[in-house]
Amino acid sequence: MPPSTRCTPCNTIYNRVLNAKKLMDNGSIGVWDDMEKEKRDDFIMSIPQDLKGKPLKAKLQTCLSQELESKFSISIIGTGEFMDSPDLQKKYRDKPEQLKNLKESTRTFFDPNRGCNLYQDITYKAGFTDEQTLTQKRRMARESEEPIRAPKKPKVEPKQSIASGAGDTNRILNNLQTKTLDGFLKFLKTSQEELETLEADIKAVGRWIPPVASDKLKELQLLHKTKQTHCDKIKLKCECLDFNGFSKSMSESKKEFKSQK
Repeated sequence: MPPSTRCTPCNTIYNRVLNAKKLMDNGSIGVWDDMEKEKRDDFIMSIPQDLKGKPLKAKLQTCLSQELESKFSISIIGTGEFMDSPDLQKKYRDKPEQLKNLKESTRTFFDPNRGCNLYQDITYKAGFTDEQTLTQKRRMARESEEPIRAPKKPKVEPKQSIASGAGDTNRILNNLQTKTLDGFLKFLKTSQEELETLEADIKAVGRWIPPVASDKLKELQLLHKTKQTHCDKIKLKCECLDFNGFSKSMSESKKEFKSQK
């Protein structure tokens, strides 16, 4: 396929918008980067040929303010108490299936004072967080007085290896980082098979293994699932804000996985 090209007037407008974006605050830049490609293209196409400088910057800020005023995040908070078998049966007398699943999967421990096993009964609450993403909104009148200066050219730093631990400001993964991520995904796939084998062994031995072994396995499975989800998101987006930090965290997780296993 031939490379995509723009006519000279369109390319000029495109570059003017990008230069105006670079002068925005970090919150506004994040809103622009998270916008759908079609919305960004529509905005660029709506810019008149003669619009530039302060009016262009004000128009861009207005667009970003309208795009996202706030974002809502939902966090699931789990709290619960430990109950003995009769209390659980009383609470779930009309829900036998839930009682069965709860006893099979929840945390348990033997209470020497009561002389019986206690089961953790977890309840969940949803916490809502209203996070203002454009808290640093600028007044349009003040914005219109600021001239747009040409952005400074970034200094070209020498390439450094991932192992050096140097800061990584490039979000898009390069070939070496992609290979490293593929290695982590391969490790996670193999680890999943090992976790399934461990789970089968624990179920086979049954009551001869202390409850702490089952609890440790659940913690390890949760850690593995979290790392898998994080790696899959990076793989899907092909970008990472701090790849060196991510690489270090994954390397430590590999050691921790082997130790706990």
